[in-house]
Amino acid sequence: MSNSKAAPAEQGKRIVKFAVAIAACVAFGATMALAKGGTAKPPNPKNPPPPVGVLPAPSPLTRLTPATVKLLTPPSAAADAAIHGFDVTGFVESYDASATCAGGGSGGNVTINGTKIVIPCNLVIQMPANTIAWADFVSGLTGQVSPEPYDLASITSGSQNPSFELHLVGNIVNGTYIAALGFASQQSVNSGAGIISSIDLSNGHIVVASNAGTTVELEINDPRGRFGRVTSRDDRLSVDDANPTIVASTGYPMCVPRSANDPECPQKNRPTSVAGCRDFITPGTGVGVTPGTAGAGVFFNNGANGGPAPGGGVYCTSFVMKAPPGTAPDPTTLYPPPSAIASATEPDATKQAPFEPGDHITWSGSLMRGVPGANGVDVISVHTITADIGIFTQPGTLPVYLHMGEFGLAGDINAAGLSIAGIPEEVQNRIFLEADVTDITAIVDAYLVDQDGSGSGFEVQRWITPLNMTGRTNAGLDSAKARPIGFQGGGVVPGSGVVFPKPAGFGIEGGIVTQLDGAQISRARLRATKATPGILTSPTRTIRIVARSLCTPANINPTDGGLSYSGVPSLTTTLGWTGVNKSNPNGATGTAAITSDGATCVNRAIAGNGLSTGQYVAPVFEFIFPENVGRGDPIVSNNFWDLNFLSGDATAPGPLVPQPW
Repeated sequence: MSNSKAAPAEQGKRIVKFAVAIAACVAFGATMALAKGGTAKPPNPKNPPPPVGVLPAPSPLTRLTPATVKLLTPPSAAADAAIHGFDVTGFVESYDASATCAGGGSGGNVTINGTKIVIPCNLVIQMPANTIAWADFVSGLTGQVSPEPYDLASITSGSQNPSFELHLVGNIVNGTYIAALGFASQQSVNSGAGIISSIDLSNGHIVVASNAGTTVELEINDPRGRFGRVTSRDDRLSVDDANPTIVASTGYPMCVPRSANDPECPQKNRPTSVAGCRDFITPGTGVGVTPGTAGAGVFFNNGANGGPAPGGGVYCTSFVMKAPPGTAPDPTTLYPPPSAIASATEPDATKQAPFEPGDHITWSGSLMRGVPGANGVDVISVHTITADIGIFTQPGTLPVYLHMGEFGLAGDINAAGLSIAGIPEEVQNRIFLEADVTDITAIVDAYLVDQDGSGSGFEVQRWITPLNMTGRTNAGLDSAKARPIGFQGGGVVPGSGVVFPKPAGFGIEGGIVTQLDGAQISRARLRATKATPGILTSPTRTIRIVARSLCTPANINPTDGGLSYSGVPSLTTTLGWTGVNKSNPNGATGTAAITSDGATCVNRAIAGNGLSTGQYVAPVFEFIFPENVGRGDPIVSNNFWDLNFLSGDATAPGPLVPQPW
């Protein structure tokens, strides 16, 4: 067995072939109904939602109570007049960690573009896929594998190329710059793109050919070996091993095989176009568009196939996986039918899919000076790779994978249009979010993750996609135009009596449905430029998107029988919450030490080598703050007092000191 994968033209006899069981064709009757989706927006005030389909007011469990959220006090009008917001980005020129903080850690100062900025105690630095304290950012984390230290001192002294880029958002308080939010990377907009020419299984490097006649070597920065072999040049710039950042364009997790027969990265998960690429079906045909394959059983409005097409090369560039082997059909609906459940030799949706030569990828990462690849050129240690491959999962089954693209939000703040100091400002509570989901029939919800202020880690998911944010009624209709949106279910498999069910959580209002026809059928998008007042009050440090086939707004939060949130420890014990084993997140076998029970809905579907599937959790990289209206007015302050997580949570043990307002 060769120790590398070569491009299709070079493969010859090395092309891996395997048998694909051809199941009976799945066809549905004309009663199937669905409609366009993909972009959810709040209803137009001129066309308010109808009185039907509206859930009762959110229960207290939809967000934490003030008893456990440490509310912050805004400045007085006189104080606010001397506070002005700033947002700067640049390379670190000098720094210190001179401030000793209560409870451990340190704060200090940093100079960016000639400006000295105070780093308060408990400031969190958000890396591309990692969250760390200032002290760890300065000194580097332990266990690095490199020929030189990757601490800030060696970087700023010139031994590393280049320095770290730091993006700080804060306030100027009486002339002193004080940061409140920090984001760091080697270079945030640095990215590359190309076609994989080979994969070196001896070191896990992905080789991309360059039009200059050279090659680029990519090494996944993966300290726990989630997406390939265990490798890390700098843990701060690693992958996110809880949410897939090494993915196909649909959000399906990808991998580099650790060996020629890696059970967590099996070759069978990249079927060949010769064997057939399982497809969606076209209305009236009852067969997969790709010859010789059984379709996944989904129709499209436009009368044409809206899903994957046959692969353009050796491997399928898009295909639909069946439900995992051993999936038990629902006792009531009998779905999925046997023809939609994978055999032992077919692609397995509980495993990642390997990259292959010929795949087009884009990547983001860091240049590792002094770490040459086989080509003699410094490797790029990557934390993010997206392959231009459409891997979908069987509709209505688990696991389902999600991936979040761009998003940002502005909290619900003073609607009068004036700052506390009385300066005219533009404020608007809004959110934008782009996501992909491998089940194109799924309904996706977004939640702000409220955390207990004591630092216990107890979370409550605040639902922010009800009817008045997305316009979807509990009958699956667009509230403004009274027409169906999203997949509606229905249709019978001929000769089997199996009815394609409505998506999970269909009868609950709200949620984001995917675009079922058009260019991006798996996209779920929210655009709320005027969000419902009150729903975005006090934005959180993190946001979570969840497919309703995993959890619905009705069961994502545990019910506690009336217990008060002021008793968080006893509440956690009573509910039997089972979280990540933070001392050893991988456990002894390399899989995530997360177990499921009735209370931890979001952690009940572990697949893809330890990923919590059916959801995606990410830190908020873009908070939208007020802007000046009048030209020449004093710059208005950034309203950090509305971000209650800055008072302390499981990520940061206490409030920012000094306070940036």
